[in-house]
Amino acid sequence: MLADGEEEYGDATSILMPVPSAITMIETAATGLMAETLNLSTSKTTDEDLKAIATYLKDQPGDPSNQPDQSHAANAPLAPNQAVMKMGAQIYADECSGCHTANGKGVPGLFPSLSGSPVVQQNDPTTLLHVVLRGALNVGTPPAPTAPAFAWVLNDDQVAAVVTYIRNAWGNAAPAVGASEAGKARDTQLSNSAFMQSKRAR
Repeated sequence: MLADGEEEYGDATSILMPVPSAITMIETAATGLMAETLNLSTSKTTDEDLKAIATYLKDQPGDPSNQPDQSHAANAPLAPNQAVMKMGAQIYADECSGCHTANGKGVPGLFPSLSGSPVVQQNDPTTLLHVVLRGALNVGTPPAPTAPAFAWVLNDDQVAAVVTYIRNAWGNAAPAVGASEAGKARDTQLSNSAFMQSKRAR
């Protein structure tokens, strides 16, 4: 039996979220080349096409290796009194809480919730690192809010701390992020930016 508001599309009836909800989630934040894809392509698709895309994506099994670990030991959040969590909490309060709020719930329709977010808690922190470093463009109804880039103001230790805090606050639980991971993400973005600038200059 389908829940209220859920529609049946192929084999997608076994999934938890109604397809219309997935379509709403498409109108969220994106960064880098994905922002260009959304702005120039997918944001112009019809509702019928969006439903088809959502149905296909929701029917895929995903990558089990990148799902949050459900074991109790691995799922325990870092203690808030640890130095890295204290640093991250202060950075979050100064730089992030104005939009995402102190409890990480965000503002519906404007700023996504970080509390309970599967993307925030996935084993690979690359997506969250890229958002913190480069920012993110919301491609919802213009003028859409954007997440600012913090690469210019936060060093690798600070980026790692705030990402670790976000991944372990408000009931979230995910492995801590090291400064070396933040540095690698920063280097990747710099390389990608240089590549794109060289292509545009041709």
